[in-house]
Amino acid sequence: MKEAIEALHQRIKDLAANNTPDQLAYLAKSLELIIDKKVISNVVQMTKVKEIIDALQKRLKDLAANSTPDQLAYLAKALESIVDKSAVSEIVQMTDGKLKELLNAARSHLNEINSNKENSISAITEAKTQSVNEINTLKTNSLSTLKASSDSHISLLDTRKDANIAAINSISNNHKDGLKGLVEDFRAINNVPPGSSIIGEIETRIKNISNEVKTRDDQLRTSLTNDVKTRDDQLKVSLTNEIKKRNMVEPGSLPFLFGVLSRKNNYYGHGTFTTELGQWSSDITKTDYMLQLLAGSHTYDTDYVSFYRPRQLSFIEGNKGTFIYGESYTSSDSVSRDQIYYYPYAALGVMFVKNTTSSDITRTLNFVGTSYWSSGYEGAGAFVGTPDNTNKSRISKITWKNVYQYTSSSRRFAASGNVEIPAGKTVAVLLYTSSYLDSRGKVSEEGGKIVERSQEDIELELLETAKLSALDSVRFYYNNYTHQYAGASHQKSKSYEIQAKAAENILAAPESIDKKDTEIIEPLAKVRGISVVEMAKIIEEKAKKAVKAIIKCEELEDLAKKKIKEVRDKEELQSLLNDFKQKMQES
Repeated sequence: MKEAIEALHQRIKDLAANNTPDQLAYLAKSLELIIDKKVISNVVQMTKVKEIIDALQKRLKDLAANSTPDQLAYLAKALESIVDKSAVSEIVQMTDGKLKELLNAARSHLNEINSNKENSISAITEAKTQSVNEINTLKTNSLSTLKASSDSHISLLDTRKDANIAAINSISNNHKDGLKGLVEDFRAINNVPPGSSIIGEIETRIKNISNEVKTRDDQLRTSLTNDVKTRDDQLKVSLTNEIKKRNMVEPGSLPFLFGVLSRKNNYYGHGTFTTELGQWSSDITKTDYMLQLLAGSHTYDTDYVSFYRPRQLSFIEGNKGTFIYGESYTSSDSVSRDQIYYYPYAALGVMFVKNTTSSDITRTLNFVGTSYWSSGYEGAGAFVGTPDNTNKSRISKITWKNVYQYTSSSRRFAASGNVEIPAGKTVAVLLYTSSYLDSRGKVSEEGGKIVERSQEDIELELLETAKLSALDSVRFYYNNYTHQYAGASHQKSKSYEIQAKAAENILAAPESIDKKDTEIIEPLAKVRGISVVEMAKIIEEKAKKAVKAIIKCEELEDLAKKKIKEVRDKEELQSLLNDFKQKMQES
C-alpha cells in the first residue's frame, strides 16, 4: 500500500512539470484522492505530499499567465483540489518552527507537571515525617507515663509483698520454734530414737490442731462480733423506746414559758420592774425585751430582771387548751398601817405555735388577768411575733403585732385576740398583765393586837368587788357579740367598713362598677359562687343588721351597768348577769 502511494506520488510529480491545464486539473484531483486523511500516517508522508503540491502550484502559476478562459477554469478546479480545507493541507503547510514551538510547549508542560509532582511529593513527605515524629513523641510520652505508673505500682506491691512475707515468716518461725520445742520436749521425755515415724505423725497432728484452733478462733470472733452488734442494736432500740416513754412533753400537749414578775410586792427591792418598762403592754418596739427576759437572753444588767416565780415550762391543759394561774400578794398601807391590800401578780408568758400546713391559719386566743393603768403605763397586752426566716439559725428579726391592748385598771378582765399563723412558720404568742388591787381589808389595834373587820364590812366590800367583776363581764359579753359585726380587731373593723362602702358604690351604679370596688368584693363572691352585685347586696344587708345589733347591744350594756350599781347582793347580781347574757344572745 505504501509503495503504491509513493509510486503515484512520483508519477504525479513527474507529470506536473510539463502538462496542460486540463491535465493539471486531473493530477490535482488524483492527488486529492491519494492524500486522504486516513491514508497519511506520519510526518514523512506529509513532507512528500508537500513537495508534490509545491510542484503543482508552480506549474499552475506558469500556465495561468497565458491561459484561455476554458483553460483558466481547469486551473481553478486544480487549485480548489490542491488547497482543500482538509487537515492534511493545514498540517503540510505547517512550518518546522511551528512544530518546534508546539514541541517546546509540550515539553514545558511536562516539566511543569514533573515540578508540581516533585513539590507535592516533597510536601507529602514532610507532612508524613512530621506526623510520624508527633506519633513517636506521643508514644514515647505515653510509654514513659505508663512505665512510671507501673514502676510505682510494682514498687508498692514489692513493699507490701516484703512486709507480708516478713510477717508470715515471723509468725511461721514463731510457730515452728514452738513446735520444735514441743518435739524436743517430747523426745526428751519419751526418749524416742532419732528418725522415728512417730515424730512425723506428732508434727502432723500438731499442725492439724493449730489449723483447727485458728478456724475455731475465727468462727468465735465472727460469732462474738455479730452477737455484740445485735445486742447493741437491741439496746439502742430499747433505750430509744424508754426515752420516748419518759419524755416530758407528750404528743398533743402544748408547752409554753410562764413566769410571775416581781412588781409591787417587791417595789423597793433589787432588780424590780418600775413604770419605765410598764409600756410593754402597747409598745411593740419593746416586745423583744419580754421574750428575751423569758428566754434568759436579755441585755439588762441587774435592773428589771426579777421574777417572783422564776419562768418555767408550763402546759396548756385539757382539750380546750386552758391554763389559769391564781395567786395574790398582800401589802399594807405605808402611812396608816391600818389597811391590807391584795394584789394579783403581774405575769408574763409565751407559747410557740407552728403551722405545718400550706395555708395560713387564724385562731382566737382567749385570756384573763388584771391590769393597772396610769398615764400610758402598765395595762395588759397580747402580741404575735413572726420570725423573718423559717430556719432558726438564720433568724435575724422578729416582727411583732399587737393583737390586743387593755388600757384600763381592772382587777379582772377577760378578752380575746385573733392570732394569724402563716403557712409553714412558727410564731411566738406572748401575753403580759400587770397587777392591780383586788381587795383590801381594814385592821385596828386594840391592846397591841390586830382585830379583823366585821363580817358586814367584809360582805359589803366583797359585793363591791363582785360589781367591778360584773362590769368586766358585761364588757366581755358585749365585745364577744359585737365582734361578729364590727370585727374582733381594729383591722377587721376597718375591713368591714371598706367592704360596706364598696357594696354601697356597686349597688348605686351596678351598670358601671368601679374597678377598685370590684377588687374588694369579687374574692368574696367567688367563694360563694355568686355575682359581685349579689355579694354586694348580702354585705349591705349584713351592714344594716350589724348597725341594729350593735345599737341594741349598746343599749343592753348601758342598762346593765346602771342596774349593777343598784344591786344589793350577789344573787341579784348573778341573776342580772345571766339575764343580760340571755338578752344579748336574743338580740
